[in-house]
Amino acid sequence: RKGMKTTLQVANLKKMRICKGLSVQELADKINVCRQSIYNYESGAQFPNKGVLKKLCKVFNCNIKDLIA
Repeated sequence: RKGMKTTLQVANLKKMRICKGLSVQELADKINVCRQSIYNYESGAQFPNKGVLKKLCKVFNCNIKDLIA
C-alpha cells in the first residue's frame, strides 16, 4: 500500500545506528544489504525480513522488540 509506513520504529533504527557511530554504508556492509535498503528501513518504506532483523539485533546487541513496534 503506497504511502503507508511499516511498523519498524524508524527513529529507533536511525538513532541506534548513529549512536553506534555507523554510517548507512557501514551498517549495510555489516548486515550484507545495499545502502538503499537501510534508507528504506529507516524511512519506513520497506520492512526488513526476519534474517535482516536478526542481523540488526546482533549489530546493536538488542532484541527484535527494540526494533519493531
